[in-house]
Amino acid sequence: MTRPLRVVHFSTTPLAGMPLRLVRALGRHASIEARLVDAARFGLFGQDVVFAETPELALALAEAADIIHLHNYLGLASTAFAPIDFAALARRGAGVVRQFHSTPALVAGTMGIPVAELLADPLPALVIAQYPERFYPRARVVPNFVPEDEPDYRPADAPPGVDVFFSHTKTTGAFEDRWNTKAAPETIALLAGLARDHGTTSDCATGVPLRQSLARKRRARLVIDDLASGSYHLTGLEGLAMAKPVLSFLDNRCLELLAAFAGTARCPFVNVRLEDAGPVIRALLADPQAAAAVGLAGRDWLLTHFSAKTRVAYYVAAYETLRRDPAGLRRQPELSLDAPGARFFASALPEAVHEARRDRHLAATGHAPPPVAPGCDFRPWRFSKKSHFAAFAPPPCLAFRDAGLADLKYYQHLLAWQVLSASLPAGARVLEIGGGDSPLGRALAERFAYTNLDPLAGAGSGPTAVPADPPGRLVRAALGERSPELTDASFDAVFSVSALEHVAEDPDLWRALAADLARLARPGGWHLHLFDVVDKPDGPWTAGFLPYLLARLGRQGELLPFEAITADPDWHHLSRAAYDRNWLPVTGVPFEAFGRAFSWNLFFTAEELPPAAPEAAGHAPAVHIARDAASSLGLPEILLRRPLPAIRLVTPSRDQAPFLAAALDSVLSQNYPALSYVVLDGGSTDGSAAIIRRAARHLTAWRSRPDAGHYPAVAEGFADADSAALLGWLNADDLLHPLALFKIADAFLADPALRWITGRPTAFDASGRVSWVRPDLPAWTPDIFYAGDFRAFIQQESTFFTRELWQAAGAAFAPDFPLAGDFDLWLRFFKHARLRTIDRLLGGYRRHGGNRAVLNHDQYLAEAGQSLARHRPFFFQSKES
Repeated sequence: MTRPLRVVHFSTTPLAGMPLRLVRALGRHASIEARLVDAARFGLFGQDVVFAETPELALALAEAADIIHLHNYLGLASTAFAPIDFAALARRGAGVVRQFHSTPALVAGTMGIPVAELLADPLPALVIAQYPERFYPRARVVPNFVPEDEPDYRPADAPPGVDVFFSHTKTTGAFEDRWNTKAAPETIALLAGLARDHGTTSDCATGVPLRQSLARKRRARLVIDDLASGSYHLTGLEGLAMAKPVLSFLDNRCLELLAAFAGTARCPFVNVRLEDAGPVIRALLADPQAAAAVGLAGRDWLLTHFSAKTRVAYYVAAYETLRRDPAGLRRQPELSLDAPGARFFASALPEAVHEARRDRHLAATGHAPPPVAPGCDFRPWRFSKKSHFAAFAPPPCLAFRDAGLADLKYYQHLLAWQVLSASLPAGARVLEIGGGDSPLGRALAERFAYTNLDPLAGAGSGPTAVPADPPGRLVRAALGERSPELTDASFDAVFSVSALEHVAEDPDLWRALAADLARLARPGGWHLHLFDVVDKPDGPWTAGFLPYLLARLGRQGELLPFEAITADPDWHHLSRAAYDRNWLPVTGVPFEAFGRAFSWNLFFTAEELPPAAPEAAGHAPAVHIARDAASSLGLPEILLRRPLPAIRLVTPSRDQAPFLAAALDSVLSQNYPALSYVVLDGGSTDGSAAIIRRAARHLTAWRSRPDAGHYPAVAEGFADADSAALLGWLNADDLLHPLALFKIADAFLADPALRWITGRPTAFDASGRVSWVRPDLPAWTPDIFYAGDFRAFIQQESTFFTRELWQAAGAAFAPDFPLAGDFDLWLRFFKHARLRTIDRLLGGYRRHGGNRAVLNHDQYLAEAGQSLARHRPFFFQSKES
């Protein structure tokens, strides 16, 4: 008897639960043994295997798979599931296919690779039969679907409880992001208007579990899918399954795909645009019989033409082709986009229509483009708003991705580009303050004479090393230093993006910064400075330099109370999803506690900020005004109330050149003022010494010569006689999280009785991206280890301790534990003090396949067992006494 085909899916994001629905449908309708391995626990969707929790099971499934099915952000070289090696599995005979659910710009941007490289990948590929399909001309097109026969998807057996249901995961506007939007702000505003004028009731669901969302959808008379992008989503198919009229705007290409896969030209959606949806909703609600008939026809279409069983057949056929002839898994001829006419109708025409709709939307809302000349009123642009996105026309290199997941810098980069590109001629002289190595700088360097003034000191998690190919001209100095490389009055525009809020709360520094700014722009030139500010639960925050500049400009009245800003329905702030993805790994503070970050946009001319007056006239009034403004807004002062404790950090290294520079940078870019950093290389032959030598002036000490090994090197680093009260070590292939040293100092300053701490365990992939964050926060005790719990250990990279505790534990590592020396040290620490686990991201373990602990896992466990046996009498005698 032939065994069933084994297919294992891998995904790093939930993708609206589609991979799981597909896996379940393959098992029910195709007799395929299908499993899904998710990178982490996502929360809103059901899951099968979670790699972060059961990596051994995931590895076993991958090893036994006939086909590896990768989703969206994963390719053959991906290391998000290391030590699983997709390329090695392919070489051993497993078929590997990749499925795209998003546009190339989003996928490539998230992966950090060029779009051209993504599209040139020869790996056999599938793409969903929705909007992204038109951008993957090689990929075979396959349909998305829902399990229409499951109870949660069937029509409700109770009367409706609400008129309209709408669900969205992003807050992006109708014309802000071509695919990754359901026009959430505009649709919600539309529903609010219908409620106000006609008493229409609605249920807008976001951030809730799928089953809860489905239950709420079943209570509605109508479902709104996506009225803006020109395509439908899974939420629309769910509404059809429930026999609801589903409103969605489908462009010609999506209608063509729907007909091709359904085998009928009949469209089950109420095909209507956002601009026309209001009257259509009212008409359907006014005629319940018509609405019911439309809903039943939609479900009939789904059962007849788009059932899960018939949709699964497309995937089964793809798997069969993959096993028989991988090169044959390509675009269906009837859906080919090779001919110019086909490309026009599939892509150029819908995009032109979309742009025309965008322009009409701007005109209808009266939203003028950003001011681009002195004298224009910049006040409507003082802080970030959702509607601003519709006025941006970015170049392809800045046209990102998924705006709902983008950092706040995405908005700021688009605003800066719009103002600069619309107001300055090509070749104009542009100066950026603290530009680092950003996509914006590269785009500007192609158009203007671009200069970047940046000391590369790592402020705001910025870079510390000179880019290999810096855009434009780099002047490595700080604002306020009056660099002689920048001549007075030489720039047409001076701007900064999220750079000036990182300056210290020092009026003397403010004066120096303002004086340097005042000298740089030519007469008639102008400034644009974009500040991060935060609406915090305990009061708003921004740097004092912002109110100081406003006071210098005589415009302190512009700094509105935050209550007026946050009450504006058009206000744009960093979303929870974007914060969790981009900021949480740095701050270690949950979104609710950190607050909502947004952009304050300050525009002024060179004439408005004259050079500094003599000290007799002084700027004391501006300082006082700035402080008064800060006080009136509840802005906290940033004061160093106690000296920061000295930290001795040791990095032992041996032949880790591919990772060493990043490890050093993760430490040195912290700019921790009381750091004593020692790097001890064991005589590497791979160029490590040259890497260390380049950083030598920032190190307390270093050497490169054969030594006694890993742990003796760490002990050697600790033994050096200095006054550092806190100790820790970072292996050369691991990384610290940004601000880790300050978080460590804060923990010990907050509780002087602490002897040692550890943070929330995390891991990085081989490229240095966060790949895992432990979902629970264990309170470690020796009992955990003696109970046999070896699922995860105290993470050495996140553990720091006092010199006093190190000395009390013997100030040495046990020589008979060359791999588990840290584990043995922790047991000795437990004899003297409890371990405090803090909910902060401190350090992370980089998984790259060559880790000592991975290659010698069994030996590590054996040594840990020997250490437990050695110390067992102490802990059990302590319990008995």
